[in-house]
Amino acid sequence: MLGVLVGGIGVFLFRRKLDEWKRHAQGMVEDQRTNPALRTANATKILHAERLPEGYFAATSIRFGETEDVMLGDEPPGPTGEFSSPRDRAFIYSHSSLPGLRSQRIRAFVVGDTDDPSALRAGPFTIATNAIVRRGMLNLGGQTVLYCAQRGEMSVRDVHRLGLQTVSLIDCPSDRDLRLAIWFGPDPSPGTPVARFDATGTVADEKELRSFLSNFNVCEGGS
Repeated sequence: MLGVLVGGIGVFLFRRKLDEWKRHAQGMVEDQRTNPALRTANATKILHAERLPEGYFAATSIRFGETEDVMLGDEPPGPTGEFSSPRDRAFIYSHSSLPGLRSQRIRAFVVGDTDDPSALRAGPFTIATNAIVRRGMLNLGGQTVLYCAQRGEMSVRDVHRLGLQTVSLIDCPSDRDLRLAIWFGPDPSPGTPVARFDATGTVADEKELRSFLSNFNVCEGGS
């Protein structure tokens, strides 16, 4: 009986804490809604960047419990400072120090152990895969980047775009946290079969990916 009571109290406290986190996160979103300077400051802090990449603007940048999330887009803020939906390119970064089973499933997809992208259909965004363009690995100053470039659809908030997405896992030597980065961009020749597709200059181009991710040093702060 005592065990049931203690367990019930534990569940109650956890739910209360979760509600507090949710209210805190919602409050941060509201604070940022018409404040692009605050969005940018938070985004650069989470990404450990001196500045955002040229042509990108912060949409959201929040810490929620053990998770940090950033979304950038290529459209400047609206007249009252609100974020404008991306036109052609967007970038999402999510960091969790409590990765769990979903992290394992995402990793299996990125490295090619499976072509099942279902783990990318959970959370604040949805990624649908139509075709895999390439997979690979980069080393960026101690950051190991595993990536999978694909054709598909990205849905986040009110944004739904067909095009190319490069899904990356950034591994740091200091921990085993989940650091997931998704870079979205247009597909210049969607009718071209993958075997003949030239990714040069797109988000599926390894050279472009290296250059873009070099703007960030997400391993700098550890977990």
